Amino acid sequence: MAILHDLPPELLHAIFAWMEHEPPPRTTFVACSVVSRLWRDIALPYLFSTLKARRRESFANVIPFLETHPHIAACVKRLWLQRTGVSAPKPEVDYETVSALLARLPALVNLSFHTVKFVGLRSLPLGPQFASELSATTIPSTNAHTVQGSNHDGPYRLDLVILYSCTVPDPTPLFRILSLCEMDTLRATLNELPGTNIAQVDPAALHRPLRVRWLRVAVQKRPARIAQRPPPLLEALRVALEPGSVRAFDVTCHNWDEVASAGALLRDVGRNLTTLRLSVFWGSAEGEPRSRRLTNRDGDP
Repeated sequence: MAILHDLPPELLHAIFAWMEHEPPPRTTFVACSVVSRLWRDIALPYLFSTLKARRRESFANVIPFLETHPHIAACVKRLWLQRTGVSAPKPEVDYETVSALLARLPALVNLSFHTVKFVGLRSLPLGPQFASELSATTIPSTNAHTVQGSNHDGPYRLDLVILYSCTVPDPTPLFRILSLCEMDTLRATLNELPGTNIAQVDPAALHRPLRVRWLRVAVQKRPARIAQRPPPLLEALRVALEPGSVRAFDVTCHNWDEVASAGALLRDVGRNLTTLRLSVFWGSAEGEPRSRRLTNRDGDP
């Protein structure tokens, strides 16, 4: 009589892959990993496919963990960098740390930044053996999605990059990080952006113009005193994006000035656009929110 261990590995992979898309409790994968050595080898990539790093100050100590646990690093497909709790301060994210993380995650396809603060180079609390590896000349690239023949500067091919409720005092570190990647989708909802400096993105500081196929941007409602200024995120993207790279654009605005900035962005980078979704929200005379949505897909009028 056939037993469970007689199932071919290909069928077990198919079952675990289905479980990954229909997530069971994490304890299910843990239980599967201790059934046998065969099941352990098959279950581990699914058990560690998502790594959520919650910190109060910096994510630099994630690098030694990945360095000393390469079998786990090889399994990570989705990396979340976020703060520890709602009331905790936003941890700092710098270019050197993200570059080192990308170089150590060969299977990574999704990268999420949730409630973090992007900063320039900072003093990292690492031992000498790891601090030296943050040098741009010593970080080897092992990411499987890196273009063949490229180095630690990428580009790393990712399916999705998410920016949510992040603080950007200086745009250069953020856009330098993004220039490491070729992104199928960039989803950005940034709550705290300076009203004047964000447009001052120096293209010379980037490794390459940003390449994004699907751009999804939510422009946050801003105070009245700066509402007439161009939306800083849209202005920065207009400077940094590679012309013609955007094929689908989904943007949410709160006034017509923001719509005009979205139009300027499309004029400069959207010559190959096939899908457009524009949502506009504003207040009525009675103070109630109203909305209008314009959708244009694949050449439809």
